[in-house]
Amino acid sequence: MRRSMLSLVAVAACGSPSSPHEMGDAAPTYSITIGDPNVDANPRTSRTVTVTGSPGDSLVLALDRNTAGSLTSASIAIDASGMATLTYTPCTAALPDCVGGATITLALAGNPAAPLADQAFTLVAPAEVGDVSACQGSVNVVSIEGSLIGGTYTSAPQDDWTVEVHPDQIHFSVGMVTSLYQGRFSLLQLGQPIATGIYEHAQGEASVEAGHPGIEILAPSRGCNKIDGRFKVHDYTADPATGAVASVTISFEQACEYNPAEPQQALHFTTGCFHYQSPTPPTPPTPPTPDPAKVSVEVRSITTDRAPDPNAIAIFTDAGGTVVLDTQVNSFGQAEASLPTGGSVTTIQIGSDNREYLTTYRGVHNGDHIVVNKVLPESGVEDQMLVTTTPPAGSNGMILASSCGLGEAIDPQSVRSLLSFHDGCRPATFDLLSIATFFSGERQYVWQTALPHVPNGNATVPNTWAPMGTATVTLTNLPATSPSIHTAWSTRIGSQTRLIDEIFATPTTTTDVRSLKYPPGAGNATVLTVDKPAFISLASDMWMLVDTSDPSAITLDVTSQPLPLPTGIQQTQTGATWTQSAGGSADVVRLTWRVETTRRAIWTLIEPYTGQASVTLPALPAAHAALDPTAGSTAQMRGVSVIVTDYDVGGFTLQSPPAGSYRAHEAFAQTVAMTQPF
Repeated sequence: MRRSMLSLVAVAACGSPSSPHEMGDAAPTYSITIGDPNVDANPRTSRTVTVTGSPGDSLVLALDRNTAGSLTSASIAIDASGMATLTYTPCTAALPDCVGGATITLALAGNPAAPLADQAFTLVAPAEVGDVSACQGSVNVVSIEGSLIGGTYTSAPQDDWTVEVHPDQIHFSVGMVTSLYQGRFSLLQLGQPIATGIYEHAQGEASVEAGHPGIEILAPSRGCNKIDGRFKVHDYTADPATGAVASVTISFEQACEYNPAEPQQALHFTTGCFHYQSPTPPTPPTPPTPDPAKVSVEVRSITTDRAPDPNAIAIFTDAGGTVVLDTQVNSFGQAEASLPTGGSVTTIQIGSDNREYLTTYRGVHNGDHIVVNKVLPESGVEDQMLVTTTPPAGSNGMILASSCGLGEAIDPQSVRSLLSFHDGCRPATFDLLSIATFFSGERQYVWQTALPHVPNGNATVPNTWAPMGTATVTLTNLPATSPSIHTAWSTRIGSQTRLIDEIFATPTTTTDVRSLKYPPGAGNATVLTVDKPAFISLASDMWMLVDTSDPSAITLDVTSQPLPLPTGIQQTQTGATWTQSAGGSADVVRLTWRVETTRRAIWTLIEPYTGQASVTLPALPAAHAALDPTAGSTAQMRGVSVIVTDYDVGGFTLQSPPAGSYRAHEAFAQTVAMTQPF
């Protein structure tokens, strides 16, 4: 403890005293004490200031900087015992200019410019932040105290909680929609995930600057324009796979509307804590393994969550048309039956939109496992990662493409982007293609492989930008009067195909050479598509070439791999007929048939190509007559389409194309009604 004393002896001119004390009196001793010179910068823990002097003295006290806090009074009178006391309230460490050295000075009221004593001390950030005592139980609770809410607030056990977790951020909302108490805490501008520790010099979360944490405490109809604060993460436990929060406790201090030029002006100071503990989710049951000696089906919902549809119906029919099994699927959306000579499986679903969805696979055999409505990369619970890049000089945008989806830029400079992962695509590691764009049309890229997936974590794109390469596509044996041809070069990353470059042009010769940009070495395959663009087309064909060798040149003979091209398709009460060109063959036919009866129905049929220019939908068993859209004489036809596909290699299934490299020639035809909304 430092204690400063000053003995004052004054001799007045012409024999007159220069102080309230006569010359014969003993010179008074003045002092200021504040206790431990290390003072917690916490306005809730004030200090008593003790002053000594001559009884009856009128004294003034002042802080050497007005950002250090406040005294209860600037003037005091020494009592008969030679002492006086007042209270010093420290500033809050939540403010940017609070902590550090400060001094209280003492002077006679009649001569305030001549200090008689001083007390130096140091304001230090407290080891704790706010008051966490209310948040140390097992019950979800938010406790807030301060002028922002005009008192205190403690949540009730039955209050609703919403906890949103983003990379480097967590947001709490507690209470009813019309009376929400919210807490927002962010380490986004620090570029680090939420973790235990104290975070000083926080700024308003909506306008936080680089290098600062973010904070914002909101009460019903109350908030702040300018925010300073600090917070402490006492515990943070999350699911390592999904990033879902299991337990989190955060205490905070927040000051509003602080103006360094007028630090003594009233400001809202709020302190408190949030504690959230999610209930332990039950371990989901494991679905049974499909019997490899049977035909099995797994039916998932029409919606993007692709959850199992336990209300679906599955009908297994043998090659002779006899129904082997007609059943509702189990809770996992599964059903199976033995079809020794092959056959078909039809599923029936009623969607949340009250539409009927029917799917038929013909030509199935024991060992086949059919998935209706496959899981999408965006299906299920989401987590995100924050990707930080150093864009090349002069770039004006950034595209991030991972094996699970595209990134979303969150700042104008595209320095930071969010990558989303879901149950449908949450690998232990992922590949990432980053593309920087320029106003000139130039593009540069960085290719990274096997990046660890860290739910709500971070990834960095190295500053190793390379220019795009130039690939050559040669189209041969074009007709002398070819229409415009669209050529698109894409890179496959995992199961995702990302367009890199495309050209729309009308060939002027029977051989047409085109140059497209591509990222050499990136992705696990190149995908080239060639088609004839049209705003609305009732019949056309296209080629798809998949090459896993990272080619820089591809040649396509448009007369190779001939296909029976369908045209003039007509919808019938039970299917469709069309005209097809002679020559060539195909592997798979896909029919989509739409009709409206008491409800709208969409029937999708996939079967091996039979050479026939027609498809007849199967009749449903009598038990499902009410669900059979082909049975009603008053049905309104709403359109039909057919797609015929030929692969140049084997290894494909009715559901999936071949693995590895292949070429596919595909043709389609549709009625005008299929171009209308349904």
